[in-house]
Amino acid sequence: MGGRTAIAGCRLTEGPMKLDSDAPQKRLARERPLARARLLDRWPHLLALPPTEGAIIRRWTESGPPVVTIICSTFNQSELIGDALHGFLTQRTSFPFEIVLRDDASTDGTQQIIHDFAQRYPRIIRVVLHKENRYIQGIFSVHDRPALISGEYAALCDGDDFWVDPEKLQRQVDQLRRNPQIVLSTGGTLHFSAKDSSSSIVGEVETGVIYPDHPPRYHHTSTYVFRSKPYIDVIQRYMVPRGLYGDTVVRSLIMTHGKIAAVTGILSVYYIDGGGMWTRMDGRQQAETHVHIYATLVRVLPWRRRVKALRPLALASRTLVELRFPSSNKVAHANPKRGIPPQVRRLLQWYRKLALIARALWGWGPRTTGRGAA
Repeated sequence: MGGRTAIAGCRLTEGPMKLDSDAPQKRLARERPLARARLLDRWPHLLALPPTEGAIIRRWTESGPPVVTIICSTFNQSELIGDALHGFLTQRTSFPFEIVLRDDASTDGTQQIIHDFAQRYPRIIRVVLHKENRYIQGIFSVHDRPALISGEYAALCDGDDFWVDPEKLQRQVDQLRRNPQIVLSTGGTLHFSAKDSSSSIVGEVETGVIYPDHPPRYHHTSTYVFRSKPYIDVIQRYMVPRGLYGDTVVRSLIMTHGKIAAVTGILSVYYIDGGGMWTRMDGRQQAETHVHIYATLVRVLPWRRRVKALRPLALASRTLVELRFPSSNKVAHANPKRGIPPQVRRLLQWYRKLALIARALWGWGPRTTGRGAA
């Protein structure tokens, strides 16, 4: 578990999209101090300095290699990465864990903060610092993870999120060890806005639960702890070859290996306006991403789960049509045969067919009449 700094350089090319990566962080840098103070009223232990490396290791009653690999992906999050690292280092566990920090060519000082922490915790922290941004080349952080994970379990938390429960890892690993059928342990997250200090709790459960099927509630990725082998299999078999990423993909595909569970309480905080990859996208980019994700899931999931991906695919397709051609929905209802570009007509026909299938399977979908949309 020695501290190692890997410098990986990549050729910079034009990617699928260009995002304004700096504006959200600059705004948040102004708004965050007061917002963070309000958060600390709820979790005062975050004010204390993290323990030393020696103090952390002395808690580990189990010997051997790391049981958990914590994967933290960062990009221009110098105002936030400190809280993420604090949440990792204050974990109280009986087993060894390691922290792998993967930075995608930050330019705001994030890499220097990572380097400083790696020097202070050389037996716990490993870092991968890219010289050139890989995301704009279509290479997502999740695609690097199989090479970074060494533990039996893998925990996720990006640099703009942080853990607030010091027993998080211990409780989730205990849950996974007790129940071999579980492949992913999750929990509750506080979604927090630094703009106005508004918040909402998402995914919290009152008692520990093992879901018999797809979870009926959303759980944020900052709470995820996987069994490493099935997680790596999902990445290598499905996500890398098809350019997929995101929690929707992971949740759907990991269930081909076993069940998803949740532990009680709030485990993490997610900054709604933290400037993460998803929040940087506009509505059209998000809709395009959803269409790509669900269309791929329809092709690769087992049949029983495949049909369930049709509903969100239909919704994403309709949203994308309405965003790309704002007048198409009104025109389609007023005169379904005229005034619609051919490509829009084909998309609306596709949506109508998917909606009919969804209605037949789950009683869901818009009412249709003899007059088609095209």
